[in-house]
Amino acid sequence: MPAKKTNNFSKVILNENVYIYKKISGKFYAKSHIETLFRIAKQEKDDFGCRRLDSLVNQDGTAANGKAYKLSALVLKYTTRAPFITEAIKDWDETKLAYFFLLDFGDYLVVAKKNISGLNDFFSSLEPLPYEVITTMLYSQKSLLEKFSMDNLDSGSNAMKAKTVESDSLLESFNYVGANNYILNFLRVNNENDRYTVSANTSRLSKSGDKELIPKFIASASELIQLIDSFQVRETPLDVFAKPYDYAKKRDELTPVSLTVLFSRFLDELDRGIITAIRYQYQDGLRDIRFSRQLKGVSQFLNLVPGEQPYVYEVDENQHSVFRDVHIRLNENSIRLSSERLRRIRVYREGELASSLIDYINNKNTFFCQFR
Repeated sequence: MPAKKTNNFSKVILNENVYIYKKISGKFYAKSHIETLFRIAKQEKDDFGCRRLDSLVNQDGTAANGKAYKLSALVLKYTTRAPFITEAIKDWDETKLAYFFLLDFGDYLVVAKKNISGLNDFFSSLEPLPYEVITTMLYSQKSLLEKFSMDNLDSGSNAMKAKTVESDSLLESFNYVGANNYILNFLRVNNENDRYTVSANTSRLSKSGDKELIPKFIASASELIQLIDSFQVRETPLDVFAKPYDYAKKRDELTPVSLTVLFSRFLDELDRGIITAIRYQYQDGLRDIRFSRQLKGVSQFLNLVPGEQPYVYEVDENQHSVFRDVHIRLNENSIRLSSERLRRIRVYREGELASSLIDYINNKNTFFCQFR
């Protein structure tokens, strides 16, 4: 379907909450590629009476800093069952909108999305920003570090699993002793009252403040890309934390022996009402469940044994029944978990389309492996 000529997108406002990826090809996407992505995104919701409200494909432009881009956008309308009812009731469906904005700079792709799913293959073809880039590219000597959210690499049953600290200036108040045992998940940086929240493990970056029309959104995104292009490794206070291991270069030398799945973030979102419902997919439909009752603690430690296929490791059959079919695959550039049981558990988050629990764990990287 060709892109429609429309002025609707001149009325759209977006918050500066984006995912930034490195493109392997380094080339602009073809129009046919974008239309295929839009078709997949719509088909994922066709069972909900989904229809395309508007779209834009590869609109050429040049940002104020001279960076060329192509803008594509998709807006969908669909209905879904409200999260506060246990089964479908006539006329109780919620009408929702979904949007998908792609700002293509050739080497990099900036994505803004809401209620979009079904594109795992597409996103797996992109590379998240390296840890040292996304965590420090916004930091300068004038920056104030206001918040750290960290996961503990110690898998001991009594070890502190996660820690969040907040201050006007953590550089002055944070006790960095033992920080090398923690890995950063989130941090908030204050640059002269421009506040950025960085998700180090998902390549997600948010700027606090009012929502902006698309031209300002494009200008801000192009400035971020310019920062990435000019980035140089340097010393910062964040160097004291543990760094993610670039296992891709050593994959053939590594043998996973155990897996720790962290549920602290999951339980926090449940307590705060961000997760609005949890349902299990039975043969006859979805039913509400209380998955938190299956968790003995805020983390789950699982022993691993070699699977039948290369680079696949399975959970020891003597482990907890809910997790007994979990297995991990050492892909070329990433580690992914799989589980048919956890795939049947649907997690409903406020303002987002439901996803499986295993996708929640993978997409938020709430796990780590121990190797020998």
